[in-house]
Amino acid sequence: MDSLKPIKEGTAEVLVPRAFEWWTFLALATDPASQFEHLFFVSKLSPESRVVILDAGLLSEAIHLLKDKPLVIVILWDGYQSYRDKKALLIQAAQLARKVELRFVGTPTAGEIDSVFRWRLLFTQQPETYNSETIFSAGLSKVSFSRPLAKTVLSQRTKLMSAKVIVQLIQAKKVHEYLRSTYVFCGHSGLAQLEKYSAHYGVDRGEMPKDTAGSVFESELVSHWMGAVHGKKGYWANQVVIRALLRFIALRTLATQIGNDLFLNFYPEPNINAYQAGALFKRHVFLDFGGSQGDESVYPRAADLLLLKRKVIRFDLRTPTTDLWNVRHNDQNSVEGFLRGYRDFVISTLDHGGAFLS
Repeated sequence: MDSLKPIKEGTAEVLVPRAFEWWTFLALATDPASQFEHLFFVSKLSPESRVVILDAGLLSEAIHLLKDKPLVIVILWDGYQSYRDKKALLIQAAQLARKVELRFVGTPTAGEIDSVFRWRLLFTQQPETYNSETIFSAGLSKVSFSRPLAKTVLSQRTKLMSAKVIVQLIQAKKVHEYLRSTYVFCGHSGLAQLEKYSAHYGVDRGEMPKDTAGSVFESELVSHWMGAVHGKKGYWANQVVIRALLRFIALRTLATQIGNDLFLNFYPEPNINAYQAGALFKRHVFLDFGGSQGDESVYPRAADLLLLKRKVIRFDLRTPTTDLWNVRHNDQNSVEGFLRGYRDFVISTLDHGGAFLS
């Protein structure tokens, strides 16, 4: 039982879903400002714990244990969306604990976060800290788990993930695709974010493409969405929607231009975790469009790529974002002009190697 393990001074209890244990460990192990001597990953919080690191999604079940805690750190994986969803519980936690700090994946606007909270990004933006030798020695020495073998599984994660991905490639009949390709992208194509926010913006889902293949009139898609975004100037989700739209168009452009040279695996297909499979994709170049929630350089998948020293082309979306904002959505020439310029930018970035993570 978790409660049987004594809580040592300098120990933080960590309560996150199992699916997020790795990234939580990676973020905490590379934090240059960490004040914790030990991290104890638990399946439930102990009443005796003093410092708690907690997933925002688990706040409701743990809120009654936060009273008088000297420090509670809450992780918000979906950026400002998580903050909006959990704001009432976060305020309650701040009234119970002596201090509550927030750690974001994604970059919120400072003015949108209640002044009662201190907050910062979850992942350090210093690439040099993602050193596998340090993390898997000094980092792991400070970690324990309430579950048997969990620490062993964590330490062997890249090997276990590699074995899983080999099986997935065989089952999905993607071995040939893996062998012939040079570039790789696995994850959200951008459509999931657009579909998620379509009701917020009044965009008919019938106007949405089903995938990145097939007949898609990108000019109509841009017109629909930018008309909706311009109608909600200052709305917090605008940056998420624009980043999703840019990602979708870029991936369609790349799939069309380089075809078989690109290994793609899109959500919601079974997740082929190329980013953590240490024995595979060594000769591939990973394509990175940044996180879906913000423009920080290091987010969970970027941290994995740094840790494994992968070759990465980063598409800098800052200028395309400005260009897309300036599109006159009801002017076909303006829309088509943006699309031509953006497609050229995508191919040029690929040809010139982009900005490499290092």
